Amino acid sequence: MKLIFRILLIIGVVIIGSGLIQRQFSTEIVSLQAEEAHDDHEGHDHGDDDADHEAEGDDHEGHDHGDDGTEPVIPLFTTDQQTKFGIHIERVAKGRIEQEIKLTGEVKINEDRLAHLAPRIAGVVLTARKNLGDTVRKGEVIATFNSRDLADIKSSYLSSKERLDLAKINFQREEEMWSKKIISERDFLESKQELAEFEIEFRAAKRQLHALGFTRNSIESLNHNSDVDLTSYQLTAPFDGVVIKKHIVQGELATEETIVFVIADLSSLWADLIVYPQDLTSVSEGQLVTISALEGTLTATGKIFYLSPVVTAETRTGLARVMLDNSHGRWPAGIFITATIGVDDDHDHDRETLTIDKNAVQNYNGQQVVFIVTNKGYIPQTVRVGRSDSQKITIIDGLTHGQAYVSRGAFELKALLVTQSMDSHAGHGH
Repeated sequence: MKLIFRILLIIGVVIIGSGLIQRQFSTEIVSLQAEEAHDDHEGHDHGDDDADHEAEGDDHEGHDHGDDGTEPVIPLFTTDQQTKFGIHIERVAKGRIEQEIKLTGEVKINEDRLAHLAPRIAGVVLTARKNLGDTVRKGEVIATFNSRDLADIKSSYLSSKERLDLAKINFQREEEMWSKKIISERDFLESKQELAEFEIEFRAAKRQLHALGFTRNSIESLNHNSDVDLTSYQLTAPFDGVVIKKHIVQGELATEETIVFVIADLSSLWADLIVYPQDLTSVSEGQLVTISALEGTLTATGKIFYLSPVVTAETRTGLARVMLDNSHGRWPAGIFITATIGVDDDHDHDRETLTIDKNAVQNYNGQQVVFIVTNKGYIPQTVRVGRSDSQKITIIDGLTHGQAYVSRGAFELKALLVTQSMDSHAGHGH
C-alpha cells in the first residue's frame, strides 16, 4: 500500500512540474511576441521620424543658406572684439607673385677668414694663453715657445748689426783720410766694399727675422734691449676671431708643421646650398636668398656670390654659396638650413594681379572663401585662387581691387560660422 502511495506521489510531482515548465515557456513566447511587436512599432515610428528629419533637414539647409539665396553673415566686431580675435583688415591690392625655389644646405665657416696657426720655428711650448672658445684680437700673443734655433738667428742679426756699425765708422774715417790724400784710393775703395758687404749681411739677417713674424717694432726693441731673451718666440693672432681648435700642451716640442691653434672669424659665415639638377638653370649669382633655420626662429637674407661651375660626381648636384652676416653671433656653424629663392617668370615678369594675404583664404563648405568686410558684417566670399608664395596668394576671381577683407583672423571667423551652423541645426529637431 505504501509503495502504491509513493508511486502516485511521484507521478503527481512530475505532472505539476510539467505544468510549471509549460507555463514558463508560454510566458517567454508572449514576451518575445511583445518585443517583436515593439520593434515593429519602433521601426514604423523611425520611418516617420526619418521623414520628419528629412523635412527638417531641408528646413535646416534653407536656414543656413536662405530660401532667398542669402549668405551667412557675421555681424561686425567692435574694436575690442577685433583685438581679442586677432582680426586684421586689409584691402585687395595688385602685386606680382614670384616663383620660388626651395633649397636645403648647411652653415659653414668662412674659409677666407680661417687660420691654421703653427710656429714658424721649432721650439718647446712655454705657455698656451688661449683655450677653446676664447676670443682673440689681432696681434694678441696666444702662445710662447723656447727655441734654440731662434737664438742663433737673433744672435746672427745682432752680430751683423754690430759689424755694420763698425764698418760705417771705419768707412767715414777712411773717406776723410782719402779726401786729405792720407791714404790711397785703393784703401778707400776696399773700405767702401767692406761696408757694402756688411750692409748685405745685416739686411739678410733682418729679413730672416721678418720671415719669422717679427715686426719692425719688435726688431727695434731687440736692437735697444741687450737683455732680451734670445730663445723666446711669440705666436700672435692674425685677426680678430675665436679659437675653434687647440692642439698645444705646455712642455711639448712644436715644429713648423704642428698646427697648434685654429682661429676663425665668425662675424661672417657661408651658407652652402644644394642645387638639384632641375633647378640649376634657375639659380644664378646675385640672386637674393631668404635663409631660415630652427623652424624659422633664425632668419636672414643674402645674395649668392658663388655658383659652382661643376656638379658633384656622387650626387649630381651643384653648390650655391651665400655670404651670411653673423656680426651678432646668432648663427652657429654646422647648422642645417632651408633657403628660398625668388625666380622671375619671363612670361609674367611685368604682369601684376590681385593679391591678398595667404592666411585670408579658408575652406568653408567645400569651397575656398575670403571674408569680405561690408556694412552688414563679415561675409564669406567664394574665390578662385592662383599661385602663391610664403606670404601672398593671387586672386583669379571673386574679389575686386581695393575691396576690404579679413587678412588675419579668418580662421576664427570660419569657426564662428561653423558653430552657429551647428547650433541652428540642433534647434530644428535634433
